[in-house]
Amino acid sequence: MNGDLILTISNETINPEKDQTKLRCLVCYIAEKPSTTTDDYHEVYSYLNDDNPYQHETNIYTNEFKAKSNVFYRGCNADDFLTFCLKINHNSGKGIFSHAGPNGTYNHETIEYQFDKSELDLSQIDFIHVNAGNQDVPIRNFTINHEPILELHPSSDNDFKLGT
Repeated sequence: MNGDLILTISNETINPEKDQTKLRCLVCYIAEKPSTTTDDYHEVYSYLNDDNPYQHETNIYTNEFKAKSNVFYRGCNADDFLTFCLKINHNSGKGIFSHAGPNGTYNHETIEYQFDKSELDLSQIDFIHVNAGNQDVPIRNFTINHEPILELHPSSDNDFKLGT
């Protein structure tokens, strides 16, 4: 799997057979990794949104998201496994999507948005759904933690200067 999947966290189980007027979702779309074999760098938007995951195609077409990035993979070793981190602060309503692990050292691009409780109350979302269209989604080492895994979030000295 090279990206192109949607991680949705919702307030109830998503059931496409039902009319779910009270369904509220945090949608995190992880775009397909850009090609490393061409000179033309093109990356589709990865994004955070509070829309229904079935609106993905419309959102991509209209570029309507709460937060987005089309340089999310720039600087990453895209030929290896990628590790991502979605941080959700239930109290503040902030969602942050970023790289973790080795690529987090080289790529500091984050996609973040402060949700107002009237838009989406992050303290009310509990159900996790992963969708990749009609494909099976192989996921390796999917973990849910309530605290960051320190080994996956290396720190760096941003004030380092040569010769000091």
